[in-house]
Amino acid sequence: MVDLYRLSSPSYPMQSPQSGWLRSSWPRESASGIIYLVDPDRRCVYRGFRILWLDRVRLLFQQQDIFGIATEGNRFSTKYGTYWAYRVVLLSVSGSQEPLGNWRREWLKEYNEEAAKLAKMLGCPAHLTSAQSTLRFEMQGQNPVVSFGPYKSGLNRIKMVRLIAVAFALLLYLLVLSLVVAKRR
Repeated sequence: MVDLYRLSSPSYPMQSPQSGWLRSSWPRESASGIIYLVDPDRRCVYRGFRILWLDRVRLLFQQQDIFGIATEGNRFSTKYGTYWAYRVVLLSVSGSQEPLGNWRREWLKEYNEEAAKLAKMLGCPAHLTSAQSTLRFEMQGQNPVVSFGPYKSGLNRIKMVRLIAVAFALLLYLLVLSLVVAKRR
């Protein structure tokens, strides 16, 4: 059996799970929810969750499925103001992202450190974000590409859609106006 390390609390060792149902001592702080376990020897990630009193732990990613570990940032707006929150995500070779934790407000430094540590454990690259930037993970052909850029709100897209709608309405108005003028002549 290999000791596994639970994310967000690496000092908590747990025995290596076999895929299936286990009766084990579940961490108190995540009594109902999902936890992720990292096996540094096999370089794989397990997902565990609890249903009532039964715990289920399954293999999520093996080393060949992992492209890298990244820190993702997002801007949230509330009625009290806006803030940035961050989380650690696992990037797969197939182009999917698996969040390994919850959004935490202003936790950039801690999550960058955790992402670097996880990348070292799993033997994959770490893609660390800077303050107030968002993660862009996309497939170009068969190759996954990671980049970071400034935050783009949905309002920018809405403004462009409104501009196109207003331009279309103006063209339609001019067309109808020219038809009315042509009929009067």
